[in-house]
Amino acid sequence: MAGVRIGYADLVGSEASAWMMRSVAAGGVIYDVGQGCLSVRPQALREVLVRDVFFSGSLSLQVEPLIQAAPCLPDVAATLIGARVRGGAVRPSLLATTVQRSDSSRIWEEYAWLGPSETMLALAMHPEMVTALAHPALHHVPETIIPMLLNNSIGDDRFLHATPEHPLRLIEDWVHSARPATGQRRLAAL
Repeated sequence: MAGVRIGYADLVGSEASAWMMRSVAAGGVIYDVGQGCLSVRPQALREVLVRDVFFSGSLSLQVEPLIQAAPCLPDVAATLIGARVRGGAVRPSLLATTVQRSDSSRIWEEYAWLGPSETMLALAMHPEMVTALAHPALHHVPETIIPMLLNNSIGDDRFLHATPEHPLRLIEDWVHSARPATGQRRLAAL
């Protein structure tokens, strides 16, 4: 995960493996990000490695001790979300707890993009983030977010054309983004 504080020997278990790790680092895949932390880049590779090592079945390694040792929980949460998106069997409770502990609106939005249940949890935990969560919520649970956005628009007299984050503008843009005959979800009633 991004910036996990572990020693080379803890990670690989031998001097030969540590040498190999340093060689890979020299090749530009593993970066020393300071404070005894390593990071795999690019992010897509990091997410696939985390999926394969920690979330791929009975031979998976325990990730919890590494999460506890990580200096930057938002980076860990983003990596876990990416591992889940890439097919990793990340436990929903582990993911939700890590996202909650990350205390980052950016991470809550990424989490909400995972699906309807994640969106509903994000909205329940952070109703003050209605506009920040509007895009994933309009995608997954429009029947829930539209009344919330309408309520937030009361008294908001900003011009819609100049304010893309205005609750009514978010709804307007969502409506205009629909394409006829594409099978996009339609609302029966609010």
